[in-house]
Amino acid sequence: DGRLLEANEAALKAYGYTREEMLSLKIHDLRARHVRQQTDDLIARAFAEGFAIETEHRRKDGTSFPVEVSSRGVETGGERVLLSVIRDITSRKQAEAERIRLEARLRQAEKMEAIGTLAGGIAHDFNNILGIIMGYAEITDLTLAENSPEKASLEEVIKAAHRAKDLVKQILAFSRKDEREQLAVQLGTVVREAMKLIRASLPKTIEVRQEITVKPGDDLVMADSTQIHQLLMNLSANAAHAMRDTKGVLSVEL
Repeated sequence: DGRLLEANEAALKAYGYTREEMLSLKIHDLRARHVRQQTDDLIARAFAEGFAIETEHRRKDGTSFPVEVSSRGVETGGERVLLSVIRDITSRKQAEAERIRLEARLRQAEKMEAIGTLAGGIAHDFNNILGIIMGYAEITDLTLAENSPEKASLEEVIKAAHRAKDLVKQILAFSRKDEREQLAVQLGTVVREAMKLIRASLPKTIEVRQEITVKPGDDLVMADSTQIHQLLMNLSANAAHAMRDTKGVLSVEL
């Protein structure tokens, strides 16, 4: 009928009951609420053939924990009773969850590697196209008079092509698989270069302010200039996203 007849010290400790409290309960009382309706069926199954399942049990304080239960019917003292071995499998479940999390991270890393390879291939092709655009634009620029309106327009095309070339460099840096070496880098130079791209990529509703007051030589650090550049671009993109619906000021200081 589901009454508990005996429990060892490990069970008392696991569930948080005294022996007297434990032996006043039924197996139904130890099961988590959402699995209680299965109890009668499981008792009948255990007497018939035995079973081993994973389920959830409940401690005296109301907290639930995962368990592995092995039960079978036995004869003792002329009575048919169930002998159940119950193991707390919290650690195992946590290990499984960690394994699943790590597998997900691995899949994401593999996906990013594939994207990097694809981006690298596209960037090389795009670089070739940019080379043609810049080459013909610069040749044409040489044939135009200094004061012609076409020359001013063409120089804007050349500037845009140079900015596009810088962006391609960023994509190629992202696609590289090797660890980049840290070298002595002047932050002022990196910030100025990044600001050119930042100004070109932000909407006109956002004002960009730049203040580099550090003296040349005082801004020397050991770093990867490409990663510093990318950091500035990402921070600026986040800031611009926060101001996307209103006018705002992006201020960069060194």
